[in-house]
Amino acid sequence: MDFLKLAEKRRSVHDFKKKQVPENDLYYVLESARWAPSAGNSQPWRFIVVRDEAIKKKLAYPCYNQKWMADAPVLIVVCSNKESERQFPNNGKLLADHSIGAAIQNMLLAAESKGLSTCWVAVSSEARIKNIFEIQDDIEIQAVVALGYARRKTYAPAPRLDSHALTHWDAWDTKETDLAMYKTGDVTKPLMERKKVKKLKEKLRFRRKR
Repeated sequence: MDFLKLAEKRRSVHDFKKKQVPENDLYYVLESARWAPSAGNSQPWRFIVVRDEAIKKKLAYPCYNQKWMADAPVLIVVCSNKESERQFPNNGKLLADHSIGAAIQNMLLAAESKGLSTCWVAVSSEARIKNIFEIQDDIEIQAVVALGYARRKTYAPAPRLDSHALTHWDAWDTKETDLAMYKTGDVTKPLMERKKVKKLKEKLRFRRKR
């Protein structure tokens, strides 16, 4: 599949079938993460693959108590070590975060290419997850990726701002992005109701005055 089509097709899914992920597809997703770019080739990513029902239920609470996570056939806890921080003392933590983000994006798109669905889940309590797995201090919990087959998957285009509103050429343009519009293919449609956009702009102006 064309890469752009693959990226457009991907959606975050919260409702999974009770169908196990084939081992070959699971390893394919993990292998894709291994080939992500990383600062200084530090490869800070580490993964905990969770298929045990009891552990999946425990993981939901330290991820903003998203109980649907327990129904995903696989949860992948994405961790990072301190290697980037040792290589780059000034901003190693930031570079590790960048590297982990690249690895997770590879996983999401690799899963999509195999007909699998995913959700990139934020962590609300790193300490609780560390306690579940008895993880040492030099490892950071970055995120959890839910993986499986969607029970009901939508392929409708997700709202995106038009690339022309997001891109600057050779200099920073100070014109205001039109938050009321986005572009999908050749058709321009409303991103938000204009009343909501107006309120958003008023709120932003109020914050600037403060």
